[in-house]
Amino acid sequence: MTDFVEGLKIRKVRKRDLLELSRVYAQIYRKHDVGERWSAPAAQKMLGWYLKSTPDLAYLAEYKGKIVGGFFVVLKPYWDGNHLIEGEIFVHPGYQKRGIGSMLMERVLARSIKKHNAIVWEPFVFSWDYPLKWYRSLGFKKAGNRGLISIVGNTRKVLKGLEVADNDRNLASP
Repeated sequence: MTDFVEGLKIRKVRKRDLLELSRVYAQIYRKHDVGERWSAPAAQKMLGWYLKSTPDLAYLAEYKGKIVGGFFVVLKPYWDGNHLIEGEIFVHPGYQKRGIGSMLMERVLARSIKKHNAIVWEPFVFSWDYPLKWYRSLGFKKAGNRGLISIVGNTRKVLKGLEVADNDRNLASP
């Protein structure tokens, strides 16, 4: 493990890193079938959005010059202080379970506290055992007691529902 850590570097993401990071991201989703089908171009758009949104909190892991993981997050001011919301933390399947994700998280959280006084990170995670066990081992807890749920709506279906509701209101008006 010592040799591995000596060859590992955590650094800020540069725009030119996005292509390789997006390939790693897409590869992870090919390995773990969670119902999302990420291509490298789609991942590059998303990761580019994160980088543009909060560039000083985008970091990657390199092992002997090869990009093996990344962490992107967005900073949002709330009533009680700055929160880190959403985020993408990922490590190449061949390099998982070596502490890279923890090192990325440590760097980003330390920077977010020091520079932005961030007080909370509110990630959404898949419900399968891994990564939930990993997050719990780091001290994260389910936020169910806050009255929050994650909801998803297909924009076209929601818009159609609004149009139908609007038509119903118009028909009911005298």
